Amino acid sequence: MTSTQQLVAANPALHHFALAAAALSLKMVALSVSASTTRVLTNSFETKEDGGKWATGEKGKPWAQGVIARLNACLTHDTVNNVALLFAGLAYALVAKPDAEVSKRLFATIVGARYAHSLAYLAHLQPWRAVAHFVAYSAGIEAAVRAIGDATAN
Repeated sequence: MTSTQQLVAANPALHHFALAAAALSLKMVALSVSASTTRVLTNSFETKEDGGKWATGEKGKPWAQGVIARLNACLTHDTVNNVALLFAGLAYALVAKPDAEVSKRLFATIVGARYAHSLAYLAHLQPWRAVAHFVAYSAGIEAAVRAIGDATAN
């Protein structure tokens, strides 16, 4: 076993953190690919150079601009919020005295709520988008508070 594998085996929260980071990264990649694919399929580019060889110079489909804007806004929201949530989770995994079940619950809640938030965002489902956002942040705040509490208790 490598030293990294030993560290993860001794601290399951690091394993849960890695899974959460991978799951959230895959979602962000999927959003980016979806926006790019929609641009290409509908010939909806901001400028001709953005489209490269695919841009025909014709105006793209009107509905596509709204879809692309929504996908990009969802990705921007993820870029801002996932970083904060993952930093709180990493602090918890590294500093707190993590319990395997608590860590699994925290990271699963963050990932599940961020996926729900994206689906609600893309489907224009309020108040569910806000609910998902606050559920994810509640788990992130819990992780940060546990990290700070355990770090200052020593």
